Amino acid sequence: MGYSTIDFPVHLEACAFDEAPNFYGAQIRQLELPGSTMPDLHAATARIDGVLRISGCRIPGAVRLGGAQIAGAFFLNGAELGRTTDLDEPALQLNHSVVAGDVSGPGLIAHAQGMTVGGRSTSTLPGCTTTKAAP
Repeated sequence: MGYSTIDFPVHLEACAFDEAPNFYGAQIRQLELPGSTMPDLHAATARIDGVLRISGCRIPGAVRLGGAQIAGAFFLNGAELGRTTDLDEPALQLNHSVVAGDVSGPGLIAHAQGMTVGGRSTSTLPGCTTTKAAP
């Protein structure tokens, strides 16, 4: 679905993806994937006109949102990111992204190299834990 225009909200709850969903460069009304499992999430340079919700997701790889524009809020409540031991990049990548609403992540766990926001490593979301993945 990379570079697609999706004129309706996408709500896929508790889904198990064998391959990483690819929303790179897509235009989406709203993207909600709560409680889902997936290897990675590719949504760099996507434009989301509402909220992005990955609350409760298990994503052992990276969530790539560099350059994304999110008109609403971004919810990561209770998500676990970056569990793959060979991940040599940040589990959550928000470089050059714009989130117009709140970023909410109570209970978020980001393993591997943690998170990058604005090109800098951070663990400053309230209630968020960052760890280095065990070898």
